Amino acid sequence: MFAAEYPLFFRPLLLRRRRQIAACIRAFYLRLYGSHADYRSILGREELRDLFIQAMQAETVAEIDTELEEGFTAADLADEQKIASAFIRQLVADGWLETAEDRVRLVTAYRFTRAGKIFAQALTLAERPRERTRQRNMRSCKNALAAFIDRHDIEDLLDAYEYADRVITDLSEDIELFYELARKILLDAHARGNWEAFVEFIERRFRDEFSPRLVYDNAERHRLDIASLIDRLHELTSQDVAAIEVDLSLHAAWAVQVAPEGGAFGWLLDRIGEMVDAACRTK
Repeated sequence: MFAAEYPLFFRPLLLRRRRQIAACIRAFYLRLYGSHADYRSILGREELRDLFIQAMQAETVAEIDTELEEGFTAADLADEQKIASAFIRQLVADGWLETAEDRVRLVTAYRFTRAGKIFAQALTLAERPRERTRQRNMRSCKNALAAFIDRHDIEDLLDAYEYADRVITDLSEDIELFYELARKILLDAHARGNWEAFVEFIERRFRDEFSPRLVYDNAERHRLDIASLIDRLHELTSQDVAAIEVDLSLHAAWAVQVAPEGGAFGWLLDRIGEMVDAACRTK
């Protein structure tokens, strides 16, 4: 990470305008992977620039020193459009973003690099530490599979595999968080001899916040949706499967190596289903 292709990866977060840059990174991450993401649309340079401008306008920052710093020229800071364009150029140069050709729409689109996506997710979650999405990785797995069906981008399939691997973490965290809070409230009530807080927890907070997370039907519904998407992918034509196998050999050599002779694509789909099923059965 630190000695590879992008040795200045963290530079954008050390600049004077780092709050605005971080806001742009979070906005792009939510645009691609948030709960309201539209997998059918792509972002070219103009769309990404407009998104960055909106993110900068929404970010309240103190007055920024106008002194130039590495990576920017005076022309780059002339107006919001030029600042957004400079941010895009900086994020591409330092390894956060990359361009890719959309083979369906025949245009150049922007996306995160692998490292950029991981740290963009961290920035997004850190900004909203109290906002916990129920079965986040299970929902993300389902969305990634749906996106792969729509546009056959191999990265979506690999994302679905990674999300499936973390489904059990979501379910475990919800259960562990509930037990931790219950123990704390019980100990506090016992120490003080005051059980009103415990009763309030059961009658209000558990009912409103935790009960929906622990309903079996929620996880089961997502599991069935994922199984249905996997079945649809198993029905692809042999020509489509062959093209996917070629993409996997280029982007996920590890999957080709560990998969049986039947092919990496079928193995990935089976593993996704197995991981989600195992998580639901266990938790």
